[in-house]
Amino acid sequence: MICIIKENPKHKKYRNLITYSIKKSDVVMFVFRRDRYIKCANYDIINKISNILNVPIEDIESNYIKYINHEYKNLYNNIHLILGKQLNLVYALHKESKIEIDKLIKERLIYNIEEEIKAKKNLLLQEKSIGSLKEKFKKYLIKERHNPRWIGTEVYMNTNQGESLKYKEQYLYDICFYRACPEIEEFLLHTVDSLYDFKPPYLPEDISFFKEGYCWLNTITHEKIGYIYIKDINEYKDIIDIGIKIEKYDNCNQNDEELYENY
Repeated sequence: MICIIKENPKHKKYRNLITYSIKKSDVVMFVFRRDRYIKCANYDIINKISNILNVPIEDIESNYIKYINHEYKNLYNNIHLILGKQLNLVYALHKESKIEIDKLIKERLIYNIEEEIKAKKNLLLQEKSIGSLKEKFKKYLIKERHNPRWIGTEVYMNTNQGESLKYKEQYLYDICFYRACPEIEEFLLHTVDSLYDFKPPYLPEDISFFKEGYCWLNTITHEKIGYIYIKDINEYKDIIDIGIKIEKYDNCNQNDEELYENY
């Protein structure tokens, strides 16, 4: 029976669930996703502005407002190159809102640059955090793979766009399977205080639990969704007894094969 978790277990309920899950499981899965930041962290817009103005990337990064204001005419003349297809959105908004096109373009440039800077900062934080956690738990690592598919998630990339393939030589996904042990339990219990607080850039996401190769509890962090795959009435009672609200879920097409991981 597939049950959906009807809440975000917090505080005592969360701790009870983790303690029960570690005891029941032999493996815990962590997912580290770099794809949330890596494309934007490529500094696509900042690089284009740097080339057009012949100014170092670092200078654009730290003084972008100044350059947008002082070099706006030059940037505007090259705006198709800088914004590409995004320019269609700007024109559509201009037509709908009647806001001056210059203002909209400046806002879009500032927004893109700030998103790129934020993404790079988060990517660096994430890399540091991933490295630290992997080092901490490396003696418990059973398996690591990098294909963009795991329990409850399959990531599709648009292969028609060169940008999507730019990082094909770099691992975008680290799906790590660790032995369920007191150290992993300690990390889960004391790092956060609710089931869906595991999220980047500092933490892994989609924490899931396995027993003898089969996932019996999986989470999809960014959607705040969790599923429990219950085999018998005793397991159902166990979950209810620790205070977790669940409900039978009939709209899931997952089969046992999709829940299996060979480790």
